[in-house]
Amino acid sequence: MANKTQKPCRVCGKMFTPCANCANDKTMFRWKKFTCSFNCAKEYFAMIEASRQIKAKTDADNAQNDNTTQTDNVDLSDVINDAVIVNP
Repeated sequence: MANKTQKPCRVCGKMFTPCANCANDKTMFRWKKFTCSFNCAKEYFAMIEASRQIKAKTDADNAQNDNTTQTDNVDLSDVINDAVIVNP
């Protein structure tokens, strides 16, 4: 009999044998590839969703900060001087 691959569960750390069919399936995300039980899978999905929400919020905050930074770096005296020179 061949040795079975053992992997640690991504939630609880318990060693388990991942589903061979799930590991070979590249078309769908399968919980039996990463977690030892359905309960750990639910926790794992919750962790992933939470991290995605944090990343989305961080990306939105960074985009807002980038827009604010671009307008804050404008030197108004140069703009005023240019306007006065162009329109004497």
